[in-house]
Amino acid sequence: MAKLKLTKAVVEAAQPSGREQELRDTTVPGFLCKVTPTGRKVFMVQYRTNDGTRRKPAIGVFGELTVDQARTIAQRLLAEVRNGGDPSAEKAAAREAPTVKQLSKRFMDEYSRPRNKPKTVESNVGYIELHIVPSLGNRKVPEVTRADILDLMKRLQHKQVTANRVLSCLRKMFNLSEVWGYRPDGSNPCRHVPKYKENGTTRYITDEELGKLFAYLGRAEAEGLEHPTLLLAIRLQFEFAARMSEILSLRWDWVDLPNRRVAWPDSKTDRISKPISEEGYRLLSSAYKFAGSPYVCPAIFNPQSRLPNDTYYHGWMRVLQRAGVPHVGTHGIRHRAATDVRIQACR
Repeated sequence: MAKLKLTKAVVEAAQPSGREQELRDTTVPGFLCKVTPTGRKVFMVQYRTNDGTRRKPAIGVFGELTVDQARTIAQRLLAEVRNGGDPSAEKAAAREAPTVKQLSKRFMDEYSRPRNKPKTVESNVGYIELHIVPSLGNRKVPEVTRADILDLMKRLQHKQVTANRVLSCLRKMFNLSEVWGYRPDGSNPCRHVPKYKENGTTRYITDEELGKLFAYLGRAEAEGLEHPTLLLAIRLQFEFAARMSEILSLRWDWVDLPNRRVAWPDSKTDRISKPISEEGYRLLSSAYKFAGSPYVCPAIFNPQSRLPNDTYYHGWMRVLQRAGVPHVGTHGIRHRAATDVRIQACR
């Protein structure tokens, strides 16, 4: 084991022997060049970690790196060691780090499928398969940068809503990558990446339109112009300022008429409980209960199932048309009802 200042001339002059030789640099302790029996010359750096573990990782091969380039790398690595780092272990961890494709699979298996609702799971699968894996799938999780995320968002700018949903999915995935030890805390590359502005708005039902709508609901009920289940569902959505899904999934065992409350155990926003108004009490206490059906608003041709989304939505569109009210989505019912509740609360 020779100790001398490593220079180009010294390394070039080193000849192989029957065993490995180490030429150690006198200017940067720990920097050395290993000469193998086959004549290969490899720059290395030797150090001990804070816990006393001895490391000797390779830096590069002479010819690919000059002596000065290798010495500069060695100095940088040794500076990391003095600051408590372990470059060799970090390099090994980087090699073993999962790809974004592997992270996506763990995200779906351990987080999304056990925790999210089926529709959200389906959406996440689409975002991953159509956008995330094709763009970032082969990248190592620790290597993904904010620039990579911005580039993906730019490529999806013609689908701005989709781009925003993909960003939300990625943000959660990289949050979990920190929890699972794949990235340092606070290193999520989605941080500070802005979403696109979404211009979609829900139109509010005006007072005049509300009058026309309820006039038609009353006439439809009296003359049998619409199915009673559809009319009940629409009135209940107004009464509870509820989402469409909350009314269509409503079960009789969630309804507590004596105490005038309804409790949804698994709404979009987790468990919720709402009081039953006088009109809500009238609607629920007088509603027809189909034998053996758990649902307040069952499917028209199969009472054992809830009223399908499409049946309700198309029925709502038909009611609007017949009432002479311009198009507004079913979410407009919730917005209007919630506004009325707030106004009444302030009086």
